[in-house]
Amino acid sequence: MKIGILTFHRAINYGAVLQAYALQQTLCSLGHEVFVIDYRQPRVEGTDRRPFQKDDKQRLLLGGHLRSWWYYDKAKSKTLERRNRFDDFLQRYLNLSTPCNRENIPHFETYVIGSDQVWNSAVCDGLDPVFWGDFSNPSESKIISYAASTSVKDLTAQNQTEIQRLLNSFSYVTVRELETCDYLNLHFKLRDKAQTVLDPTLLADKSVWNTFENDKFRHQDYVLYFGARFCPHYPNVLEEKAKSLASQYGCGVKKIDFNEDTPVDFVNKFRYAKAVVTSSFHGTAFSLIFNRPLCAVMYGDEQDARYVNVLRSVGAEKMLVKAEQDVRPTEFDYSSIDNQLDTIRKKSIKILQAL
Repeated sequence: MKIGILTFHRAINYGAVLQAYALQQTLCSLGHEVFVIDYRQPRVEGTDRRPFQKDDKQRLLLGGHLRSWWYYDKAKSKTLERRNRFDDFLQRYLNLSTPCNRENIPHFETYVIGSDQVWNSAVCDGLDPVFWGDFSNPSESKIISYAASTSVKDLTAQNQTEIQRLLNSFSYVTVRELETCDYLNLHFKLRDKAQTVLDPTLLADKSVWNTFENDKFRHQDYVLYFGARFCPHYPNVLEEKAKSLASQYGCGVKKIDFNEDTPVDFVNKFRYAKAVVTSSFHGTAFSLIFNRPLCAVMYGDEQDARYVNVLRSVGAEKMLVKAEQDVRPTEFDYSSIDNQLDTIRKKSIKILQAL
């Protein structure tokens, strides 16, 4: 079957590009011909990939932003280098379609929308019709969501009649978070009940990630920290917890360096870490993949659910810590966690096998 994936593959974001690759590889392993549709999502193009204009620097000077003007060339160079690192990954590892927008989405037998926060209106600057299946496609084609993510709070803020209309396009719906799944089943009429499934990074066979293995971090001793959002009441919480753990382990500290690390570096930093401190879903996912001791820090907001759900589903609640809580080295029973994760993985694969 010829399948097109619609997701945030062009975001300058590690989790976004890695989950796209994982979903592509998983679907290929099931015998399909798979493309990542090179959809130029307007919000992503306008933020992560905003083009530099000739008069940008002049506007900063005229506006009195002297510090920004002074550092403009350096910041521009770093931004372009970062984009190039991600673009190199896309060209090497994703089977991309021709570039397109909503008006010229290429035709496929099946469209798989997701994973990642494709239904998050804050990320997409409103409901993106493409990620909700509202585009021209062959009448016999199927549209499904796979591990689409957003919050219940975001869903309730939208026009419910419009969401129902959009959901009517889907042959079936799967999402990443339990709360979102329950809300959809309670408030909307679906062809089949929505189900929760694993994010593609956890769905993919571990051999997928072993193709990225190299020696860059193998012989370094460190605790890794990585945050995908700011904690307003405890700004340096991840770094402080990582340093605390490192002092107890007798090793150093590393972070994911957005200005230096490629997506492959991102994977390998998790692979070789002595332990991980994170507030990121994909930080949690790669810690589980590589069986790393993990402190998943809860900030007390609705975004905690992204990784709280998956840890609870595999019996790993002990990896959750509050921002104010002290941390210490802890060994976890990964044989039990891996067994529970494998059970959920088989369920998720079964859904994709039904395509």
